[in-house]
Amino acid sequence: MRFWILIFAISIFAVPAAQGLPTGEFLIDTARLSTPGCDASVGFDGTNFLVVWRDFRRGRNDLLAARVDQSGRVLDPNGLLVAEEVGYSAPAIAFDGVNYLVVYVRNFHIRAKRVSPAGLVIEPEIVVSNEGESQNDPKVAYHGANYLVVWEDYRVDNDDIYCARVSPAGVVLDTASIPVADSLFWEERPDVCATDSGFWVVWETGYNPTNIHAARVTSNGQVLDHNGFPVAPNPAQQAYPATASDGANALIAWRDDRAGEGDIYGARLTWAGQVLDTNGFLISGATDFQGPVDIGFDGTNYFLAWEDYRNNPQAGDIYAARVTPDGQVLDPNGIPVEVDTLYEEIPAITCGDSASLVLWTGQILPSLEPGIQSKRVSASGVVLDTTATTVSTYCPAQWDPAVAYDGTNYLVVWEDDRNEPGYGTDIYAARVSPTGEVLDPACIPVCIEEGWQMYPAVTFNGVNYVVAWQDERYGQPDIYAARVTPAGQLVDTQAIAVAWNSRDDECYPTVVAGDTVTLVAWERERREIEGRRIGRSGQVLDPDVIEISPEERGRYPAATFDGTDFLVVFHDDRNDTVD
Repeated sequence: MRFWILIFAISIFAVPAAQGLPTGEFLIDTARLSTPGCDASVGFDGTNFLVVWRDFRRGRNDLLAARVDQSGRVLDPNGLLVAEEVGYSAPAIAFDGVNYLVVYVRNFHIRAKRVSPAGLVIEPEIVVSNEGESQNDPKVAYHGANYLVVWEDYRVDNDDIYCARVSPAGVVLDTASIPVADSLFWEERPDVCATDSGFWVVWETGYNPTNIHAARVTSNGQVLDHNGFPVAPNPAQQAYPATASDGANALIAWRDDRAGEGDIYGARLTWAGQVLDTNGFLISGATDFQGPVDIGFDGTNYFLAWEDYRNNPQAGDIYAARVTPDGQVLDPNGIPVEVDTLYEEIPAITCGDSASLVLWTGQILPSLEPGIQSKRVSASGVVLDTTATTVSTYCPAQWDPAVAYDGTNYLVVWEDDRNEPGYGTDIYAARVSPTGEVLDPACIPVCIEEGWQMYPAVTFNGVNYVVAWQDERYGQPDIYAARVTPAGQLVDTQAIAVAWNSRDDECYPTVVAGDTVTLVAWERERREIEGRRIGRSGQVLDPDVIEISPEERGRYPAATFDGTDFLVVFHDDRNDTVD
């Protein structure tokens, strides 16, 4: 009985074809909703950006993607499914000139999939590493011939940094993985970038204090600096390293506590292993703390984006800055990308031809659910979008439509998961005119209680519409109803309990209006059809149910009214066949 659809559509057959009427199906509900998600990463293929994130719209941890063009328009507003039920690490992405490689965690180990610039997932899933007890926090970069994937690895007795090369064809070239840092201390939060000569891998160390270390890895997988070397050692804690390259050198940025609170510092490294800024240099020293940070290179300058708490210690904003290849900070006060009273966190950035795309996880009104948002920043440091674009959106899943007519307009009702995707559904409605005009584009929330409201039915009783549905707000199916006026106003904000408190489930309601009363009938768990009448004022008229099916073998009722009596029909399997 149930058909899954993303957008509900209906053709009106009761109105004869006439000039100006819709000739085919048309949308009743066009609502776009932000979907809860976090941990975005973004790549650029020369034409569009590809954003990937962890998404919770189906009540689980899936990996979705969407293309965004250089004007900031989301090309895949419903998202593209990359992988189902992944781990809790942020995904990472890189582009090889033909396809993207998206890396992520599944079952505590490192996996990857290739994705085309059109957003098509190229199967099968790639097992990058399956070693040890757990692996986490993968990152990826591409250099010339192959990708280098790096990650935290707990195969020995603490977190180490390992890597493996993956070819553009999806072949893992280092199946045993390569240890980059496996000292007696822990190493975590790696990042990687590609230079003209090879890869830089950076991470936090578990020394006291925590400092940032770096190591070079050649394109053939040779680690030149096993266990790495400190980038800018000092007695303060350092965390959240990120790196990008201008081709010749790399810039490493991190959060640094040397001033007593987290600031953003950076240092440049040459491929010869020389640190050009031995103490690091200050990129952002605003009040309160900054970080984590992400970094890209636009062909002229480095672009950095980070969480920033200068305006509100309780709610972060997103700031950015440009740094030249010679280490000059062009925006010492930072570029305010997104500043409001809500929180924004976990930024990601990549650079396009004309602008950089900055993403973050933010609270989205009105639900305040976390979702993926973006803005573009020009090469000159100008924020191009006054309003953030919500990347992680979807049309709610809707099914089981029903419709009634009041002599002037139709009322369409359906089951809708916009409020609790994966955890519950609600009953929504909208009026439609005979010419196909949707009169309630924001929709009418008939019932938005906790749990599952299902299988709506609707009739018009001469005064109001009456909607009945199966309701599981208390954990078992009952039957509830509510009235809606011809003007689209919900009369019964507290729904009418029609069948409740029994030891059996009540399911699959049907509803039909008589002259003065409305009959609601349903299937009881033991396969009998029962009913109750509702008066026009909303009162339930029958203290005891009306037992309709004589042999207690009825299922799936439907009903109509002939001007005098109701007729109820149902499936019946008393003869061991369905009649």
